[in-house]
Amino acid sequence: MKKSLLLTFGMVCLLMTGYSQTFNLIWGGPGDANSEFDGGLNDWTAVAGTSSVYNVPPDCASNRTPTSTEADPDAVWVWDANGTAASGAFWGTRGPIASTSVANGTAVFNSSFLDNGGSDSNCGGGSAPSPHSGSLVSPSFSCEGHSSVFIRFHQYYRNFVATTSVDVSIDGGTTWIQDTINEQLSFNDETDADDVQLINISDIAANQPNVMIRFTFSGEYYFWIIDDVYVIEQAEQDLALGDFFMPFNYATPASQITTDTSVFLVDVINKGKSTIDNYRVHVRLYNQETNEVVYQDSVMGPASIAAGDTLTVDLPGTYVPGDVPAGTVYTMEYKVDVLDVIGLNPGGNLEVRGTLDDANPADNIKTQDYVVSSFTYSKEPGPLFATRPGLDGDYSMGNVYRTASFWPDNTSFMATDAVVSVARPSLQPLQGFTISAFLLEVSDSIAADFSQLNTLPDIGQDNQDLKIIATANHSFTSEDNFDEVDIQLLDFETFDPGVKINPAKTYIVLVRYFDAANELLQAFNDQIQYFYTSTVIYQDRWYSGGFTPKHAAVIRLRIDMTTSTDEIALPEYAVKVYPNPTADQIQVDMALDAVNDGIVVLADMTGRVIDIRSFQQAQNRNFTFNAAKLANGTYIVRLATREGTKTTKVIVQH
Repeated sequence: MKKSLLLTFGMVCLLMTGYSQTFNLIWGGPGDANSEFDGGLNDWTAVAGTSSVYNVPPDCASNRTPTSTEADPDAVWVWDANGTAASGAFWGTRGPIASTSVANGTAVFNSSFLDNGGSDSNCGGGSAPSPHSGSLVSPSFSCEGHSSVFIRFHQYYRNFVATTSVDVSIDGGTTWIQDTINEQLSFNDETDADDVQLINISDIAANQPNVMIRFTFSGEYYFWIIDDVYVIEQAEQDLALGDFFMPFNYATPASQITTDTSVFLVDVINKGKSTIDNYRVHVRLYNQETNEVVYQDSVMGPASIAAGDTLTVDLPGTYVPGDVPAGTVYTMEYKVDVLDVIGLNPGGNLEVRGTLDDANPADNIKTQDYVVSSFTYSKEPGPLFATRPGLDGDYSMGNVYRTASFWPDNTSFMATDAVVSVARPSLQPLQGFTISAFLLEVSDSIAADFSQLNTLPDIGQDNQDLKIIATANHSFTSEDNFDEVDIQLLDFETFDPGVKINPAKTYIVLVRYFDAANELLQAFNDQIQYFYTSTVIYQDRWYSGGFTPKHAAVIRLRIDMTTSTDEIALPEYAVKVYPNPTADQIQVDMALDAVNDGIVVLADMTGRVIDIRSFQQAQNRNFTFNAAKLANGTYIVRLATREGTKTTKVIVQH
């Protein structure tokens, strides 16, 4: 099937233009003054909410704590002619919402302006200080005769500590059913300016004669702009992306991600009324800072998707990261387009005129960031909550990490620390509790999908499939709930700090909560959907699936490179380092006598490794290290291959 997919993709002719679909409108629509906020809020009602009261005039640098929160007639939505919230501080250089009818105005809850009056030194001194709330209520409309009811609107939202909801009433506004949206946005995150939301309210509003909708902002900062609010029947074209394959850890050391081969697949869901025959799925990986695309692929839909069905689409390509610099954040982005196909051209090839508008473009794209770290493995960007198994008693939780299948000769690594985050019920103090950490090396006889894990015994000296290679206890003293706590690992045989690890091996960092400490809760993050085994649990038996694929424990592993003195010296010409001294970049030119595998290391004079670059089957190669953020001083550049090593010093001087 993949061969035919590749052939089909190669024959597609594209003219990149967009075509709109027609919505079956229930209320509002293009040209409707209420939908477009044409010249004002019109028949919408801005309901005054609440804002906070302070004992002392706060400023933006203070940790403000309100003494009370009271009803405030100034905490309201307003009309904005330009489609911005630029009157509030911290708007910056942002442009307006990219809605269809932005030219005739939009509705906005400008939390920033309400709190600071437009001055970044006046936080809490505005007309309605935050935290505050305010609602925008539609006029009543009828959904009689409509078995499917959806709200479609454009939004531009930036979050600090706030919630946004779209609420529905079917009794004239006496009672409301709330649907919180934008929960995926963290501190200071924002939607795209052209974000479109589509919310299914059929279970509430279908065939109801007296329906109202309400937009509510509650919290602190920054803004929520909405426009082009339509109430429609279920759309004809409405594809969405569901779960997708996340091949990497959230964070993987640069030395270990080099051979982390990835395939790509994603679930495509048809939420519309019509069968979708022609669609295209894309994937791309790009550097978040530079936007440089390091990999991309696409494929035509392999089969039609009937209304309500889901199809997993497998893209044909694979990606091997190779040499990537530490400290880089990448974004994996999946996208699906509905294609406007007009048939076969005279050459017999499929001719695509362009893409059709989807009812909800917001769910046509899924993204996930991942980090190439210096020395840390992690499944998550930070703790969000804490939990434990439902049964009483001791339990263990661990995360699964794998080393690169290839390490250059004269290169070795050791595991140095586990990093763990825990909490206690009701956030009581952690002092006095003790937990244990273990590093387990998984036998090669255990399948990569961990299907045999549930049959294995608990860890111990007789369990060679899960061999203990390092251990440590940690007693809590002054740590707070949800702190990320470093635990130094000790070699299980010698009890020296750190333990040697090996290439092409799977490891489990396991934390055991025993005796009194079994009341403690393991911290988790649920922002990433892992397809493969991520977090495992042991309580009387192993559970290879953890809680769910989305629940990743905050249990990290730190590694370091072991260094040695040069045993066989490479010739002087093997490494050229310049400029020397340098301020911004360290250029390394490698010239070997023959093709070889190896590694180039940048370290400080104490031996602390700052960055690593690996290579395979190379003879002449250039490497660039960023020196702009390094402190003034002398550093070491070390080249190691099968044939020997060469060390050169370089001075950083700003």
